[in-house]
Amino acid sequence: MKGNLIVILLALLLITSCSKDTAPFEFKEQAVNGKISNEAWNYMQGVARVKAEAPDTLNIGLYSTLLENPCTYAISEHGARFTIPNEVGIYKLRGGFSNRLGVTLYHSNKEFIALNGAIEIMSIDEENQLLEGRIDATYDDKNNINGYFTISYCTN
Repeated sequence: MKGNLIVILLALLLITSCSKDTAPFEFKEQAVNGKISNEAWNYMQGVARVKAEAPDTLNIGLYSTLLENPCTYAISEHGARFTIPNEVGIYKLRGGFSNRLGVTLYHSNKEFIALNGAIEIMSIDEENQLLEGRIDATYDDKNNINGYFTISYCTN
């Protein structure tokens, strides 16, 4: 009888500890900013490129510099990049081998793969070549970004 009570109490403790109501992400109402390699980082411009070999997929880059022509710009020294489906929706970041979705936060030759948070694509305007979204990506307290962005949507 005493053994059953201990098992029941342990099961209840396990259930209550696993049922926390904290969201795995929270988008802030600000332009994207944060820290990369423990240095302040502020979004200025970005680009979404449709992958030629997979038109249902986007490669996205967020940069801390202004670009003369975002659709021909490749990469910066300090920023974030990720690949997501080419459609409106919320995409939770996650680890794993086959179904991984992460955001690479980079500074020079240092890279940090953020697997906590989410990306939301709120709208894709192909006519005006704009994509609006939000991101909450965290690697640790020295590498994280959060906020909204409007970037160029490049189809070629």
